Amino acid sequence: MNIFKKKNNRYKRKTLRSYEEYTKDTYKFRVDEILEDIASNDKEYIKLVEESELLYNKLKSVLCEEDKEILLRYSDTCWGRQGYSEQRLVEQVYEDFECK
Repeated sequence: MNIFKKKNNRYKRKTLRSYEEYTKDTYKFRVDEILEDIASNDKEYIKLVEESELLYNKLKSVLCEEDKEILLRYSDTCWGRQGYSEQRLVEQVYEDFECK
């Protein structure tokens, strides 16, 4: 459901947000922006990702087909675990913000 109405090529809210809602939305955007910045600009993080991809490819090249499938599942699980922990961290930050 879209709470915005398009008017004159701009989206307008049906109701005005409170200042608290505005700061909460801005804070959420800021946390997401920080995570995106880490993933795209933090040289140490990028180096870790590149090193893990190199190791993954080296391991993959020496394994048989069955073991490659296991390695792929393991890799997917690791990325899923990282995404889950980041999401939980973001949710906790949002909850802490709501308590203030």
